[in-house]
Amino acid sequence: GQVGRVAFVVPWGAVWSLPIYELALMTAAYLAERDVHVELALVTPEEAPLQLFGRAGSEAVRQLLEERGIALQTGSCPVELVDGELRLVPEGTIAADRVVALPRLRGPRIDGLPQTVEGFLPVDAHGQVRGLADVFAAGDITSFPVKQGGIATQQADAAAEMIAANAGADLAPQPFRPVLRGLLLTGRQPRYLRHEITGGAGDVSEASPEPLWWPPAKIVGRYLAPFLGAFAGVESPPEAPAAEGTVPVEVELDAANVHGLAAVRLEVARDAEGDGGATVAEVMSTDPLLVAPEDTLGEVAEKMRAGDRGSALVADYGRLIGILTSRDLLRAFAGRVHPSEARVREWMTAEPVTVSAATPIEAAVTLMTEYGFHHLPVVDDERPTGMLGLRQAARQARGRIGIGLGL
Repeated sequence: GQVGRVAFVVPWGAVWSLPIYELALMTAAYLAERDVHVELALVTPEEAPLQLFGRAGSEAVRQLLEERGIALQTGSCPVELVDGELRLVPEGTIAADRVVALPRLRGPRIDGLPQTVEGFLPVDAHGQVRGLADVFAAGDITSFPVKQGGIATQQADAAAEMIAANAGADLAPQPFRPVLRGLLLTGRQPRYLRHEITGGAGDVSEASPEPLWWPPAKIVGRYLAPFLGAFAGVESPPEAPAAEGTVPVEVELDAANVHGLAAVRLEVARDAEGDGGATVAEVMSTDPLLVAPEDTLGEVAEKMRAGDRGSALVADYGRLIGILTSRDLLRAFAGRVHPSEARVREWMTAEPVTVSAATPIEAAVTLMTEYGFHHLPVVDDERPTGMLGLRQAARQARGRIGIGLGL
C-alpha cells in the first residue's frame, strides 16, 4: 500500500550513526526532486544529532534536517514497531508505516578471550586486551564505542607500535589518541565534520562544505587514506587544503568523554525513589557468588554447584569487572579446555550491564528481556552488592506491567 510515514532510527548499542543521517537527507532530496510527499522522521538515543561531532557538527546537521522537513526525536531508543506505532524507551511512540534502522553491532564470540555482552574486547590505550599478555585488538571488535574506519586505523597504529616495542624495536609506543572525522553525504553538497572532545578545554568542533583533511575520503588514516588516494590516482599535496577559518587537522578525542556521548547501551530509569514502585532491592539476592579473575574454571564450577548458582560475579579489588555464567562454563568445557588451567578472566563476560538497588523493577525486566539475560548484577558505585534473577523479577513485575514470559 501507500507509504506516508517513514522513520529512520538509530538503535541503542554500538553503531556508527552517520549513515542513517545521510540516508534520511538523501531520501528527502530524492522525494523533493520528484514532488512526492512523505513524512520523514529521525529517531536517535543521542541528546543532539550526531553529538559525537560536537556543537558545530550537531547544529549543522540539525539545520539540514529542518531544511529538508525531517522531524527529529532525540533521547529515545526505538525498540519495537507494532500496528504503525514505533515504541520508544524510556517512553513514547511515533507513527510510522516503515522503519529504516541501522544494524546493532555485535562481535563474534572468540573462545578464551574476555568479551562484553555485545561481543567486544576491552582493550587499553595500546590495544592490548585487558588482563591478557600478547593479545592485541583494533577496530570494530574492541569496546571503544565509535565504530569507524578512521578510528580503526588509529587503533591499529597504537597496537602496532606496542607490538614492535615488545619485540625489541627502538621506539617509544604512543597510546591511542583518536581523532574523529566524518564526511556527511546530504544528497547535495557534502559536509565535512570534525570534533575534538577536549575534556575541559571547551567544545572544539567544525562543520564545513570544504575538505578538512586530505585526501577528502570517507576512510581517514595516516597510511590507509594516502594509499587509497594513490590507488585512485589522487596525489596528496604537500599540505592538506583547508577552508578559511579552519583549525589544524590533528586534534584529539577524550576516550572517557566519548563513552559518555555514545549510546552504547540501553538506558532505562535508574531510580524509583518517590514514585511508590517496586525496586530491584525488593527482589534481588544479597549474597551473590564472588570470584577472582585468576580463579580457575574448575574452582568456580565447584562453587557454583555447591551453592546451586547459575552465575558468579567477577571482582578485582572489590570492583565488578565481569560475570561468569553456567553457559560460559559449558562453552569452555565443550571446547575441551582443562578446568584447572583455564582462568575466569579468559571466559567471563567483561564490563557487564548492571543496575542499582533503586532501579525500578520494570526497568530491570526491560533490560533483561532486551539483552536476553537471566542474571543481572546489582552494584553500588561499581561494588557488587547483589544479583537479580529474571524469574523473580518477572514475577514481581508481571502484575504491574501485564507481561507474561512463560515462566
